[in-house]
Amino acid sequence: MSKASFIRNLPLLLGIVLPLAFVVVVMLMAYVPGLSVRPAHDFVYTQATDTMYQTAYRSEYQIVDGSIELRAVEVNESDRMGLVIEDAPRLFLYDIEEDTSREITLADAKALNLVAGPSSPDGYIVDYKYGGSFGLFGGDGNSAGFFISKDGAGKRLPALSANGYWQERNLRVIGWVQ
Repeated sequence: MSKASFIRNLPLLLGIVLPLAFVVVVMLMAYVPGLSVRPAHDFVYTQATDTMYQTAYRSEYQIVDGSIELRAVEVNESDRMGLVIEDAPRLFLYDIEEDTSREITLADAKALNLVAGPSSPDGYIVDYKYGGSFGLFGGDGNSAGFFISKDGAGKRLPALSANGYWQERNLRVIGWVQ
């Protein structure tokens, strides 16, 4: 290709290369921060029942000296219409390495050495984030969900489903496995 031909085709080349370079840069900016997210601790959590009614529990979980305990909570059943009352929320264990979640019993949770949340011993937190990719770059447009994050970098936790009407409020980290 001669120099004159190159100069004549420069606007065409720039019109093709610059948009592609922009897309690559944006994709890298979205992908690279997640590579630094390497939490070391599994966590125990509760997740609200998927119901349109508010659920109240007669007991809640707390961490006392590294062990999970149930603490009684007073529930006023007469002042709320449609209130669903249960004994205690269901417990789940999230395995960070496998990216899986499973329901556990209180006895299973008592066998674990736990540190109270909301943040892990290595500084990570689990929270709900609203998405907004609108299907760009091959996404489904629904990038909202629960993430584990630290210092602005986060990783989606695919095993945590945002159920119910108040997605961001239906999950509570009880403790982190030591």
